[in-house]
Amino acid sequence: MGLDVQNNTQKSFFKLSGGMKQKLLIAMAIAKNSDILIFDEPMANLDLDGRKNLCKLLDGLDENKIILFITHRVDEIVRFINRAINMDLGEVTSDERA
Repeated sequence: MGLDVQNNTQKSFFKLSGGMKQKLLIAMAIAKNSDILIFDEPMANLDLDGRKNLCKLLDGLDENKIILFITHRVDEIVRFINRAINMDLGEVTSDERA
């Protein structure tokens, strides 16, 4: 189970739906196999199945990877975080370790 981007790899990125663009960008980031992944609003534009599949992919990643999430929807990624830094207007308002 993955993000189901195979049927869209030959299409112009700009003609894809918002959800498919998001899936493709996530797939590219994970495929790079970097030690550090940065996701900006990773659940944005994903349907329920896309969100579930993303969570499964994140569950399968090496525990030694550093993953930085920038999101307003902390409830969707809370199971993946061990530190939460909240900011308001560029200022850190809280820094909590799980």
